[in-house]
Amino acid sequence: MKIWKRTSLLCLLAVSLLGVTPFTSSFAHSLSALTRMQMVSGTSLNGRTTGNYKIDSYLVSSGRRHRVDPLLMYALVQHESGFRTLARSHKGARGLAQLMPATARTLGVKNIHDPKQNIEGGTKLMRRLLTTFKGNVALALAGYNAGPGAVRKYGKQVPPYRETQNYVRSIGSQYVKLRPGALPRGRRR
Repeated sequence: MKIWKRTSLLCLLAVSLLGVTPFTSSFAHSLSALTRMQMVSGTSLNGRTTGNYKIDSYLVSSGRRHRVDPLLMYALVQHESGFRTLARSHKGARGLAQLMPATARTLGVKNIHDPKQNIEGGTKLMRRLLTTFKGNVALALAGYNAGPGAVRKYGKQVPPYRETQNYVRSIGSQYVKLRPGALPRGRRR
């Protein structure tokens, strides 16, 4: 009986913290489960919308151009800025994809507040991170948040920073809800 209660509590915790229903009683959407996440080849937002058709089209076209699932970028931009084009973080990141000015310049973004350029830069950065971390979405997300150097520093693991771990959980869980095939069923614990 105690095992059942503990498992039920873990499932309830998964639902409340991650906003998703776990697939198994072994807490499938924990950070360790999300590290098995793989990007799915998507070419549309599957009926989702940011509320702005131009931003929707930028997510889709940049995703196709850089071979990044538009739904992954949708989840990232939703988390980063809530789809606000003039968003600015306390650390200085700007725009929809919350690019740091120096990073934006290296990505060829001339106007960080131009939604098309900002999404293009964010998608290009995500492609670089996915390539660097061999398609591992969790590590790419961790690299987007904490920098690829931090991911390497911790042995190609999600760094033990609370902000980064919550970032990976939040966007990863949203992506799995939007694109259920992103978390392989056969490899769940």
